[in-house]
Amino acid sequence: MAGAHGYQARFGIDPSSSTVTLALDVLSFKKSPLLARLEKGRNLLIMDEISDANMGMQNLGRRLLWTREINGARLSKDTYIICMGNRTKDKSGAGRVSGKVKNATTRFEMESNLDDWVNNFALPNDIDPVTIQFLRFRPGLLDMYDPDKEASPTPRQWDLVNRVPTSLKIFLTALAII
Repeated sequence: MAGAHGYQARFGIDPSSSTVTLALDVLSFKKSPLLARLEKGRNLLIMDEISDANMGMQNLGRRLLWTREINGARLSKDTYIICMGNRTKDKSGAGRVSGKVKNATTRFEMESNLDDWVNNFALPNDIDPVTIQFLRFRPGLLDMYDPDKEASPTPRQWDLVNRVPTSLKIFLTALAII
């Protein structure tokens, strides 16, 4: 019988003594190429949406943060780990981050900045210049997240706006004028 934690269980009953025995055989896992790469050189390991993980997964993540080892692979001293997630107070659906993870990390709160967004995201990703100019005209609209509204402008949403086909934008503009 295979266990959920990577072990194999065998049960045995000795009929002469009515003794029940349980033997556990630990399974070994093949080391992934990704983990092998993290053992050498300078790396960045991102644990995204840690606040969405259940407590069991957060505890496993915390073990990686604390021991810098996973499945027999030891992270190089030049491997940096970044955990990312939303705050519960933003009402984005994020869960609570465990005290264990909080204790093993340093937290930074990020804020949107139009110049940073334009120079480091919009221009390198070919965001339509009209969108950029509109946001320069109304910079407060870059990020107005409001958990109580159905939709809010955020940097991620402006990227999605950019993906709307140009012909559809013209049609939408025409509808807005009518």
